Amino acid sequence: MNISIFDMPEKAIEYIKKNINLWQPYTNLKFNFINTRDGDIRISGKDDGSGNWSAIGTEAKLKPLHEPTMHIDLLQTADMLNHTIRHEFGHALGLLHEHQHPDNEIQWDKEKLYEESGKLGHTRQDTDENFLNPPDSKTTITSTYDSRSVMHYKVPAEVTSNGVAVAFNEDISEGDKQFIALLYPPTHVQLLDD
Repeated sequence: MNISIFDMPEKAIEYIKKNINLWQPYTNLKFNFINTRDGDIRISGKDDGSGNWSAIGTEAKLKPLHEPTMHIDLLQTADMLNHTIRHEFGHALGLLHEHQHPDNEIQWDKEKLYEESGKLGHTRQDTDENFLNPPDSKTTITSTYDSRSVMHYKVPAEVTSNGVAVAFNEDISEGDKQFIALLYPPTHVQLLDD
């Protein structure tokens, strides 16, 4: 898999590579970082106000080669930047939001969630699409719900009806590692005895 990273300082590129490579041991993919802008995954860090986002899996193939398939806002605290890179690269590998898992245990207070999300400039439709609507079970493979997944958003207690929060997850969880290994089974070479 060829990965292009551009529109950012070399130090930021190395930081992003380090975070992306955390996924590699759990896949059979080789992450090949290239210096051109025509990679399978094209990551921009340009300060253009577009936030953090990524195409999901093979959706990246639908984007024109001159456009990024992922964007990372570099102006974040270190823990948030780690989470963001790991989370968005999880999307690039085809993972969806864990808080939208059909078996999630979150008891949303939808009106409070809409209100808080609205303060960030999100519409009700944005909130439904990014928090509430589960993926289509006919086209999605799921594992067991994992509240520790890096693909899970932090859920403050004030947007739940039972006051139960889900903590901020900076790291790739054991569940993430197992599920990505299921999707991209790592290959192991077994040597024969002479």
